[in-house]
Amino acid sequence: MGGISVRKNHLILALILLAIGVGLVVALYMVRVGLFDSRPNVTFSAVQVEPGEFLIVQVDPLTADRSMRVQSPFIREEPRVYPHGQGAVVLIPVDYRTLPGDYILEVTVQKGGSIVHKLEQVVTVNPREFTIQKLYVSKELLSNRDEALWAEDRIHTSEARAQSSAEPLWERPFLQPLEGRITTQFGQIRYVNDQESGRHSGLDIAAPRGTPVVASNDGVVVLARFLHVTGYTVILDHGLNLFSSYSHLDQIDVKVGQAVAKGQAIGIVGNTGFSTGPHLHWAVSVGGVFVDPYFVMQDSSLAGPLAEISNRLARWSGRFWLAFPIYYGSERFFKRKDDSICLKF
Repeated sequence: MGGISVRKNHLILALILLAIGVGLVVALYMVRVGLFDSRPNVTFSAVQVEPGEFLIVQVDPLTADRSMRVQSPFIREEPRVYPHGQGAVVLIPVDYRTLPGDYILEVTVQKGGSIVHKLEQVVTVNPREFTIQKLYVSKELLSNRDEALWAEDRIHTSEARAQSSAEPLWERPFLQPLEGRITTQFGQIRYVNDQESGRHSGLDIAAPRGTPVVASNDGVVVLARFLHVTGYTVILDHGLNLFSSYSHLDQIDVKVGQAVAKGQAIGIVGNTGFSTGPHLHWAVSVGGVFVDPYFVMQDSSLAGPLAEISNRLARWSGRFWLAFPIYYGSERFFKRKDDSICLKF
């Protein structure tokens, strides 16, 4: 009987060791594929936006062996993700042609080509009305707006916006580059000689020829040259894929690669390219998607997980960065001490 008891104990011990061994193998596999990773927090600067605005998405933490991707039907071009602190951040512009409605914004974290975390958030694009502008110009001036010339210009502007500083270079808020009468608003539907000619990508500011034009914020010059349609043009990189451009200049006073400060003169007002009179065409874009310059001119002191970035950015007066409600009891939502709100995967 004693021998049977010993063999039984040995069998039990062997089974225990086998279970421990299997458990270790499973645990190592789960660590390798990231199943034991702590779930990162995802923060949205807003979940209600209008065409011409942009929102910020931040994932924290995000280790070096992981990548972040953001997708949604309203996104016009692949968002660029930049490291920020212990995580990553991305600016998501809303194109002026985006139809109103609810869109699913999908945020995924990948490791080795496999998705280890995923979140879907509803983003509401509210309706916005854009006015119509009609211009009548000579055939000679209209020839400066030929599609072939546009295509040639886009080669240069796309190259200029192909890369951006991984650090935000700006300080809030952005400045209007010169004082003057606003003759064309952002997003206006333009007709030239009664033919629809697309949307207006920025603000037209009328001013006498030779009026100094200043940088709207700190940045680096990534384009400074003559273009067929926009004349003498300067593009500044402000970091995190945020750019501003200054067109129809009479003279350019900066060079590519030069760092400029907010308020520094970069050129003077002109009437070059497709232009009906001396003015500045000032545009702001996230990558190649134009956003309303007024959006970055509003000042705000914001707190919370995006403070370091959002304090550099602007928002419309009276609009809250985080517009979604808190559903108490849900593990997806939690409230910070500073009253900002985050989402968990």
